[in-house]
Amino acid sequence: MFADLESSYQRSEQRESGALTGDWLADQVDLVVSSELAAEIARHPDSAERERQLRAAHRYLTVRTEDRALDTAASQITRLVLKDGGTDLSADPGDISDVRHLAAAWLSGTTVIATRDVRFIDWSAAVAGTTGVRVMRPSDVVLQLDELARAQEYRPAQLEDTQYEFAPVRSRQETDVLPFMHDSKGERKSGYLAMIRGLLADGPKWNRLILRDPRGEPVAFVVTGTDDAQLTVPALRVRPHRLEETVTRQLLFYLRKQACAAGRNVIRITDPALADSAARAIREEGLIRDQDS
Repeated sequence: MFADLESSYQRSEQRESGALTGDWLADQVDLVVSSELAAEIARHPDSAERERQLRAAHRYLTVRTEDRALDTAASQITRLVLKDGGTDLSADPGDISDVRHLAAAWLSGTTVIATRDVRFIDWSAAVAGTTGVRVMRPSDVVLQLDELARAQEYRPAQLEDTQYEFAPVRSRQETDVLPFMHDSKGERKSGYLAMIRGLLADGPKWNRLILRDPRGEPVAFVVTGTDDAQLTVPALRVRPHRLEETVTRQLLFYLRKQACAAGRNVIRITDPALADSAARAIREEGLIRDQDS
């Protein structure tokens, strides 16, 4: 995440990581680093970039821990992870650094580590009960903070007198939206996840909802947000099933109600991989194509 924010070159993941620097989080989040960051930067192959990132690191508050206590805590974490899941974290330099980041957070009372490292997130869950530290994607951190700030809006709600229920996407629910990827439209998993993580990381800008049927199965995924002029819909996905067209039309009716409630007379659907059935229903409901939306 530090590299996303401070590299001299543009990284595709900067949007997700950069969300934690948003103005609306200024009084909720303090970004700090551990002393282990210097060791990670030292492994960068480009000397000029190393120097640049080291200078950038000095702008952050560094959590300090006594060396012997840090070594002891890191050894304990390594043993616990090996015992719990058979994962050896003692050989790879990247794993060793991750362990020391976690140990520093544990000893300093830091409660959250933000990272895009899936391996780190997975193995750290086994020791969360011991360390009290949650290792999460930046987008999940933002979602959790947004849920705390807008608790009322995260309550499930019924869809138009049916037994179908909208439930907001919560922190660590990325896998729940994976079934809505449209590979038939040429969508790749990496590109789809990048889009989703960007929407998750934007916090209160968007309402991210999964529609579940009476059995609790996810059948649709929709994201909405308003600006001064319109209601924008960057994701409108319905899983293929016998009621797909009916659900799509119900969602379009829901969008019209949302636009009216917000006082907006324009709905703009910008989903880059609309299903053919959704595109057909949208046309039949009277919306027209305008450039790429």
